[in-house]
Amino acid sequence: MLWLTWRQHRLQVLVTTVLLAVLGVVLLVSGLGAADFAARSAPAAGCVADTPVCSAYRMEMNERMYSVGELLGWLTLLAPALIGAFWGAPLLAREYEHGTHQQNESCRPRSSTNSNRKAPCM
Repeated sequence: MLWLTWRQHRLQVLVTTVLLAVLGVVLLVSGLGAADFAARSAPAAGCVADTPVCSAYRMEMNERMYSVGELLGWLTLLAPALIGAFWGAPLLAREYEHGTHQQNESCRPRSSTNSNRKAPCM
């Protein structure tokens, strides 16, 4: 059964794996860049006051992390639509093409006395 699932969905699984790997590389590079910047130019420990050095450091760190924040913000909005388009639509199309959507348990008659009436399909 696992082999059949792999054969039917291998393109979606491979594309998703590649996209997650690219996202991981982007996050890794961004995190390493921010860590390097923090190691090189962090002000003294305990910098909580609103001094010019602390403000400049916070501004630069925010600028470095802004693009990653934007990417993750848009990704959380677009991911459900992309999953629906590239995973859900082909699955539903295959069901309708082969007619297997009619074999759903919820579409069968509920009792033997009303065998000519079908339950509403969900």
